[in-house]
Amino acid sequence: SRGSRVWVLLMPESTLLRNRMPTIARDAIVSEYKSKATSATSGCYFFNLREAIVDAQFSDYVHLNENGRETLTRLLIDRLLKQSEDEK
Repeated sequence: SRGSRVWVLLMPESTLLRNRMPTIARDAIVSEYKSKATSATSGCYFFNLREAIVDAQFSDYVHLNENGRETLTRLLIDRLLKQSEDEK
């Protein structure tokens, strides 16, 4: 990473979209990303926000509406600030 910080982010998904993926596949993906991103040598941070936004905050199955975008922005800011504080 040469001094750079990298965040691996699983973006929010609507319930319908999340439910279309078999549980075993979903768990394997999350586990793989998390293990790779949080290994001692990776220099990465992992945020799983797939279930962080309620369905009413989506304009369709994939895209956030204005309220959802504001919520996601606040979540990201909070997580990044917390990560920064934890590193001090």
